Amino acid sequence: MVDTNALEHELSRSVNCGPLILIVGPSGVGKDSLIEGARLRLSDEENFRFPNRYITRPTDYGGENHHSIEPSAFNRLQREGGFALHWRAHGFAYGIANGIHDDLNAGHAVVVNGSRGIVDHARERFASFHAVHVTAPRDLIARRLSSRGRETSAQSLRRLNRLSVVRRDNDIVFRNDLPLKQSIEAFTALLLRLCTRRGP
Repeated sequence: MVDTNALEHELSRSVNCGPLILIVGPSGVGKDSLIEGARLRLSDEENFRFPNRYITRPTDYGGENHHSIEPSAFNRLQREGGFALHWRAHGFAYGIANGIHDDLNAGHAVVVNGSRGIVDHARERFASFHAVHVTAPRDLIARRLSSRGRETSAQSLRRLNRLSVVRRDNDIVFRNDLPLKQSIEAFTALLLRLCTRRGP
Protein backbone atom coordinates (compact mmCIF):
# COMPACT_ATOMS: atom_id res chain seq x y z
CA MET A 1 0.00 0.00 0.00
CA VAL A 2 1.33 3.43 -0.96
CA ASP A 3 1.75 5.87 1.94
CA THR A 4 -0.04 8.91 0.50
CA ASN A 5 0.85 11.02 3.53
CA ALA A 6 4.52 10.39 2.86
CA LEU A 7 3.97 11.28 -0.80
CA GLU A 8 2.35 14.58 0.19
CA HIS A 9 5.35 15.25 2.42
CA GLU A 10 7.71 14.60 -0.49
CA LEU A 11 5.69 16.93 -2.73
CA SER A 12 5.89 19.71 -0.16
CA ARG A 13 9.68 19.62 -0.02
CA SER A 14 11.86 21.97 -2.04
CA VAL A 15 13.50 20.01 -4.86
CA ASN A 16 16.76 21.29 -6.32
CA CYS A 17 18.35 18.84 -8.73
CA GLY A 18 19.14 18.28 -12.36
CA PRO A 19 19.16 14.60 -13.24
CA LEU A 20 18.02 13.02 -16.46
CA ILE A 21 15.59 10.24 -15.52
CA LEU A 22 15.17 7.82 -18.42
CA ILE A 23 12.07 5.64 -18.23
CA VAL A 24 12.44 2.45 -20.27
CA GLY A 25 10.61 -0.81 -20.73
CA PRO A 26 8.81 -2.88 -23.35
CA SER A 27 5.65 -1.78 -25.12
CA GLY A 28 2.54 -2.46 -23.06
CA VAL A 29 4.26 -2.15 -19.70
CA GLY A 30 2.51 1.14 -18.97
CA LYS A 31 5.23 3.79 -19.29
CA ASP A 32 2.99 6.39 -20.95
CA SER A 33 0.34 6.15 -18.22
CA LEU A 34 2.91 6.40 -15.44
CA ILE A 35 4.72 9.37 -16.97
CA GLU A 36 1.52 11.26 -17.74
CA GLY A 37 0.16 10.55 -14.26
CA ALA A 38 3.37 11.78 -12.63
CA ARG A 39 3.43 14.86 -14.87
CA LEU A 40 -0.04 15.83 -13.66
CA ARG A 41 0.81 14.97 -10.05
CA LEU A 42 3.95 17.16 -10.22
CA SER A 43 2.42 20.02 -12.19
CA ASP A 44 2.99 22.43 -9.29
CA GLU A 45 6.63 21.39 -8.88
CA GLU A 46 8.60 23.89 -10.96
CA ASN A 47 11.77 21.77 -10.92
CA PHE A 48 10.36 18.91 -13.01
CA ARG A 49 10.24 18.82 -16.80
CA PHE A 50 8.45 16.20 -18.93
CA PRO A 51 9.37 17.02 -22.55
CA ASN A 52 7.34 15.52 -25.38
CA ARG A 53 9.22 13.33 -27.81
CA TYR A 54 9.59 13.95 -31.53
CA ILE A 55 8.31 10.86 -33.34
CA THR A 56 7.87 10.08 -37.04
CA ARG A 57 4.28 8.94 -36.61
CA PRO A 58 0.91 10.73 -36.82
CA THR A 59 -0.46 12.56 -33.78
CA ASP A 60 -3.63 10.43 -33.96
CA TYR A 61 -1.67 7.18 -33.65
CA GLY A 62 -2.63 6.89 -29.99
CA GLY A 63 -0.74 6.78 -26.75
CA GLU A 64 1.39 9.70 -25.55
CA ASN A 65 1.24 13.30 -26.67
CA HIS A 66 4.16 13.86 -29.01
CA HIS A 67 5.52 16.15 -31.69
CA SER A 68 4.73 14.47 -34.99
CA ILE A 69 7.52 15.03 -37.51
CA GLU A 70 8.16 13.89 -41.07
CA PRO A 71 11.10 11.48 -41.51
CA SER A 72 12.96 13.95 -43.72
CA ALA A 73 12.65 16.71 -41.10
CA PHE A 74 13.69 14.29 -38.36
CA ASN A 75 16.78 13.26 -40.32
CA ARG A 76 17.70 16.89 -40.91
CA LEU A 77 17.41 17.71 -37.21
CA GLN A 78 19.48 14.66 -36.36
CA ARG A 79 22.23 15.69 -38.79
CA GLU A 80 22.22 19.21 -37.37
CA GLY A 81 22.53 17.94 -33.80
CA GLY A 82 19.04 18.98 -32.78
CA PHE A 83 18.47 15.99 -30.53
CA ALA A 84 19.99 15.29 -27.15
CA LEU A 85 19.01 11.63 -27.64
CA HIS A 86 17.55 9.77 -30.58
CA TRP A 87 16.84 6.19 -31.61
CA ARG A 88 14.77 4.07 -33.96
CA ALA A 89 12.34 1.32 -33.04
CA HIS A 90 9.26 -0.41 -34.47
CA GLY A 91 9.55 1.45 -37.77
CA PHE A 92 9.62 4.94 -36.22
CA ALA A 93 12.33 7.43 -35.27
CA TYR A 94 12.28 9.02 -31.81
CA GLY A 95 14.08 12.10 -30.56
CA ILE A 96 14.46 14.20 -27.41
CA ALA A 97 15.18 17.84 -28.28
CA ASN A 98 18.40 19.51 -27.19
CA GLY A 99 16.41 21.89 -25.00
CA ILE A 100 16.69 19.42 -22.14
CA HIS A 101 20.30 20.53 -21.68
CA ASP A 102 19.07 24.01 -20.70
CA ASP A 103 16.62 22.47 -18.23
CA LEU A 104 19.27 20.21 -16.70
CA ASN A 105 21.79 23.06 -16.46
CA ALA A 106 19.13 25.12 -14.68
CA GLY A 107 18.81 22.37 -12.06
CA HIS A 108 15.55 20.84 -13.28
CA ALA A 109 14.85 17.12 -13.26
CA VAL A 110 14.01 15.93 -16.77
CA VAL A 111 11.87 12.79 -17.11
CA VAL A 112 11.79 11.20 -20.56
CA ASN A 113 10.34 8.06 -22.10
CA GLY A 114 13.32 6.32 -23.67
CA SER A 115 14.56 3.08 -25.14
CA ARG A 116 16.45 0.30 -23.43
CA GLY A 117 18.92 0.46 -26.31
CA ILE A 118 20.15 3.97 -25.41
CA VAL A 119 20.61 3.53 -21.66
CA ASP A 120 24.39 3.07 -21.82
CA HIS A 121 24.79 5.94 -24.29
CA ALA A 122 22.71 8.25 -22.07
CA ARG A 123 24.65 7.18 -19.00
CA GLU A 124 27.88 8.28 -20.70
CA ARG A 125 26.46 11.61 -21.88
CA PHE A 126 24.78 12.90 -18.72
CA ALA A 127 26.62 13.51 -15.47
CA SER A 128 23.50 12.97 -13.34
CA PHE A 129 21.50 10.07 -14.72
CA HIS A 130 19.03 7.43 -13.57
CA ALA A 131 17.54 4.59 -15.61
CA VAL A 132 14.17 3.28 -14.44
CA HIS A 133 13.17 -0.05 -15.99
CA VAL A 134 9.39 -0.50 -15.84
CA THR A 135 8.23 -4.11 -15.71
CA ALA A 136 4.96 -6.01 -15.35
CA PRO A 137 3.86 -9.66 -15.48
CA ARG A 138 3.76 -11.10 -18.99
CA ASP A 139 0.01 -11.79 -18.93
CA LEU A 140 -0.74 -8.22 -17.85
CA ILE A 141 1.41 -6.80 -20.67
CA ALA A 142 -0.37 -9.09 -23.13
CA ARG A 143 -3.75 -7.73 -22.02
CA ARG A 144 -2.54 -4.14 -22.32
CA LEU A 145 -1.19 -4.73 -25.82
CA SER A 146 -4.44 -6.34 -26.88
CA SER A 147 -6.61 -3.57 -25.42
CA ARG A 148 -4.80 -0.74 -27.19
CA GLY A 149 -5.35 -2.42 -30.57
CA ARG A 150 -2.25 -1.10 -32.34
CA GLU A 151 -0.58 -4.41 -33.18
CA THR A 152 -1.54 -7.67 -34.82
CA SER A 153 -1.32 -10.84 -32.72
CA ALA A 154 2.03 -11.66 -34.36
CA GLN A 155 3.41 -8.21 -33.56
CA SER A 156 2.24 -8.46 -29.96
CA LEU A 157 3.89 -11.85 -29.62
CA ARG A 158 7.19 -10.45 -30.92
CA ARG A 159 6.98 -7.68 -28.31
CA LEU A 160 6.25 -10.18 -25.55
CA ASN A 161 9.31 -12.19 -26.55
CA ARG A 162 11.50 -9.13 -25.86
CA LEU A 163 10.57 -8.70 -22.21
CA SER A 164 13.91 -9.48 -20.60
CA VAL A 165 15.38 -6.69 -18.45
CA VAL A 166 19.08 -5.99 -19.00
CA ARG A 167 20.28 -3.46 -16.46
CA ARG A 168 23.24 -2.29 -14.44
CA ASP A 169 23.36 -2.78 -10.69
CA ASN A 170 22.64 0.91 -10.08
CA ASP A 171 19.55 0.97 -12.33
CA ILE A 172 16.08 0.86 -10.82
CA VAL A 173 13.28 -1.60 -11.57
CA PHE A 174 9.71 -0.37 -11.09
CA ARG A 175 7.06 -3.10 -11.13
CA ASN A 176 3.84 -1.68 -12.63
CA ASP A 177 1.19 -4.19 -11.58
CA LEU A 178 -0.93 -2.23 -9.08
CA PRO A 179 -4.17 -0.38 -9.88
CA LEU A 180 -3.25 2.67 -11.96
CA LYS A 181 -3.78 5.30 -9.25
CA GLN A 182 -1.56 3.43 -6.79
CA SER A 183 1.10 2.82 -9.42
CA ILE A 184 1.18 6.52 -10.33
CA GLU A 185 1.54 7.50 -6.67
CA ALA A 186 4.40 5.04 -6.19
CA PHE A 187 6.06 6.14 -9.44
CA THR A 188 5.75 9.83 -8.49
CA ALA A 189 7.29 9.13 -5.10
CA LEU A 190 10.16 7.34 -6.85
CA LEU A 191 10.84 10.36 -9.07
CA LEU A 192 10.93 12.61 -6.03
CA ARG A 193 13.35 10.30 -4.25
CA LEU A 194 15.65 10.25 -7.27
CA CYS A 195 15.80 14.02 -7.15
CA THR A 196 17.29 13.98 -3.67
CA ARG A 197 20.53 12.44 -4.89
CA ARG A 198 22.87 13.10 -7.79
CA GLY A 199 24.41 10.69 -10.21
CA PRO A 200 23.82 6.95 -10.59
